[in-house]
Amino acid sequence: MIVSVGSLRCWPYELASTRNAMEVNVSGGQWRWDIDATEIPVGTLVNFNVATGDVTDGMGIHDSSLTLLTQVQAIPGCTTRVTYTFEEPGGYQLLSMEYCGVAHQDLVKEFEVVAVEE
Repeated sequence: MIVSVGSLRCWPYELASTRNAMEVNVSGGQWRWDIDATEIPVGTLVNFNVATGDVTDGMGIHDSSLTLLTQVQAIPGCTTRVTYTFEEPGGYQLLSMEYCGVAHQDLVKEFEVVAVEE
């Protein structure tokens, strides 16, 4: 049996459990992350749609103690997705997971997970 995983450039099917999630778009570039949401409600299922136009990179989501919570590959010409639910309010960071040159340490983007008022 021959398996051709390399032919699956992007998985074309959406998971039913993620259809009602908050959509957050992240675009990467050499030495930067841009995110279209700076505040995310705690307990919300979030689809991070990750795209890059220039270099392959890894995007990791870290909590305030720099613990890695989840990660996804950013691939030029392809939007990848990682889904996550934040259980605690606080500050979080998008960090690069692959060395990409002299300004690699500057590839940080911060966002907040906020408590939901009832």
